[in-house]
Amino acid sequence: MVTFCKLTMFNDVNWTIVVVPRSMSGDFYKKIDSVWMRKMKIIIIILLACLLFACTNEENTAQSDIGQCDAKSNICIELKPDNYCLKEHKHLIAQNSLAKQTEEDRPLYYLLLAYENYAQCIEPFLGVQYVKNKATKNKRINNLQLANQKVAEITEQTKHSEYPGFLYIQWNRYNNMEAKAKLIALETSDSMNSMGGQYLLGTIYQKTNVKKSIRFFKSSLTYPLRNIEFSVEIMQSISGSYLRLRKYENAYIWMKVLHLFSPEYSNISEQGLDKFANQNRLRKRKLDELAHNLIEKIETGSYRP
Repeated sequence: MVTFCKLTMFNDVNWTIVVVPRSMSGDFYKKIDSVWMRKMKIIIIILLACLLFACTNEENTAQSDIGQCDAKSNICIELKPDNYCLKEHKHLIAQNSLAKQTEEDRPLYYLLLAYENYAQCIEPFLGVQYVKNKATKNKRINNLQLANQKVAEITEQTKHSEYPGFLYIQWNRYNNMEAKAKLIALETSDSMNSMGGQYLLGTIYQKTNVKKSIRFFKSSLTYPLRNIEFSVEIMQSISGSYLRLRKYENAYIWMKVLHLFSPEYSNISEQGLDKFANQNRLRKRKLDELAHNLIEKIETGSYRP
């Protein structure tokens, strides 16, 4: 019996193993050598062609991405394209393009958030070890350093900005009480009439006036839901605020709303909801009905607190 093992690639060396009975003479190898080697050459050529095609495709994709970005901005030249965090990278490109079209602070604020979002996404992948392409890790380290550098530059550049988003950053991250006072002064202005503006106001009162904080958080959900992660954060803030007030029925309703809205982001399970309801002796069926009505209104844009 003759056994031919499959092609094995190991440390860039091709190994072919042929197992034959001892009784067979050496002529056997002479007879199969030419046929076998021809077949192996064909297989190797096919494999090399596939590998070359794949690499060419990846390179062309990257070059295409860079070319597209160059038409709008230079961000793709600075942040090298990567197979990870593609959504965040493309969002960063779009925000950079918008920021370059105007001198207003609003696009610059969202560009800063885009840099932060990209940095948070790429950082966990720095621990991945690459045996054959160590340059990939270096590229990600450089991208992360550049993103953090851009965040620092924009923050420094806008530390005296009157835009609500930058005022919030100065207060929330650097404890700038003057910025907080300015932000509170804008409470009734048109500049705060947005999902983000109402959310910022809600965060201001989280520690000092929880009920007022909840009103702002709820108000933010009356605007179009354009970002799932942000909407989830708002719903978490509402349920968490109700927990602080020990209003467990309201907390359960908003946890249920959060679960219905985005189970993959909420980290809330039906089992967890059941346990919470049982521990606090809640009327689960009635509260579930209220939650379903709420989520329907929120998703259709008809929710009004």
